[in-house]
Amino acid sequence: MKLFTKTLAAMTVAAMLATGCIKEEPNYRQNGTGGTDGTDGTQSAVGYLSLEGLSMRVIYDAETETRPDDTANETQRPSTRADETQPAVDDFLVEILDAEGKSVLKQTYGELKTAFAGADNRLELPVGSYTMRVRSEEETATPAAAWEHPVYGTTVEVPIRKNEATSVGEVVCKLQSIKVTVLCSADLAAKLTDDTASTVSLGDASMTFALDETRAAYFLPQEESNTLEFKLTGKFADTQEPTDFSKTITGVKAGQWRKIALVISHADKGDIQFDITVDNFVEDEEIVVDGTDGSEEPGIEEPGTDPDPEPDPEPGTGATIVWKEYDIDSQQTVTADMRIEIDVTAPKGIRSFVVSIESATLTPLLPTIGLPAQFDLCQIDDPQLQALLGNSIEEGGLGFPINDKVRDQTYVPFSITYFVQMLVNIPGEHNFRLDVTDNEGVTVSKTVQLLTPTR
Repeated sequence: MKLFTKTLAAMTVAAMLATGCIKEEPNYRQNGTGGTDGTDGTQSAVGYLSLEGLSMRVIYDAETETRPDDTANETQRPSTRADETQPAVDDFLVEILDAEGKSVLKQTYGELKTAFAGADNRLELPVGSYTMRVRSEEETATPAAAWEHPVYGTTVEVPIRKNEATSVGEVVCKLQSIKVTVLCSADLAAKLTDDTASTVSLGDASMTFALDETRAAYFLPQEESNTLEFKLTGKFADTQEPTDFSKTITGVKAGQWRKIALVISHADKGDIQFDITVDNFVEDEEIVVDGTDGSEEPGIEEPGTDPDPEPDPEPGTGATIVWKEYDIDSQQTVTADMRIEIDVTAPKGIRSFVVSIESATLTPLLPTIGLPAQFDLCQIDDPQLQALLGNSIEEGGLGFPINDKVRDQTYVPFSITYFVQMLVNIPGEHNFRLDVTDNEGVTVSKTVQLLTPTR
């Protein structure tokens, strides 16, 4: 007997009865595929995109962007940039495309606000699935590589239902480029000739960093996963001996900031030698271009500071939690074909993976299938809960990874797509909060924010 299939069906029926959402019209009348053209006096299959409450926010510095745990509506402004350097969102391009990729509207955000201001703030569209694409500039205007030329944007899925208004709300744009910086410590720079430089390449595009370069280079991604080539070329000032080293950096994706640090190390005889290592290379983690083993000097040394002869171990950088199909930091509207596939990467290994289901309409129904509102996938001891969570869908479970499939793992795929067939019938906001703690005690939290509109 397939436990999940039966209990899921029971929950769906209970939810529909409780919320009064049982469909009285045939499916073809609900989704608009069989809607009339209005010649018989009935309404044609159209809906509305409501632009009331539309707002734009840009995450432009991944290191300083923080979102407090107690609210999803407050964001601390990064302190690394002055107000005059904030991205000009009014110039961002907003394009709405239908299911076939045909553009039905294209304006700047500023033009859109003006055109749909006041009472006339909604756009009539035929029923169907639409995509809102936001980008800080035209794709044809983006160079393959350039100094201080970030490109921001996002994609939001917008379902249009018959005679209903779909609101977009806040649109959160993130970096679409690959950001690269190279830092050379002061003591190392003093030992190299002035023409020594580092070159970073992505395909045919390359940027050359002088020893004192402080700007960031931005590369246009060529694939979902890209490869950067790093090359250091120059001479030592005292011996004129060449320093010619290279390294291939793989797995680089849009939205990541790859920070490359050049440091000096002394071998036993006092000679300077180089090696290039990339350890646990993930988003916002430094690449250390380091020296020989056995060096007594620490990594990067700030000018004017004394090195710590016994530095503390480098803390964990925490996990990365990515929703493959959507922006995990934005609320998404539930659709019947939605996929919720989460990738969790934790270079130090996972100690705890807590899932919390927060929903005024969904949470009360969870006891009907014996599912608690909060559980740690690393510590599922109850046999019945093990079966419900850990068994495959074919075996009547949810197909979640549990216990040894999560604990101490550095990569865990996590899917809650199976909830979608239930959520489409349960109006309200449904939040799945994911708290991942690595083996060094660093906790990273993300919330899958879902909305099922009232039908």
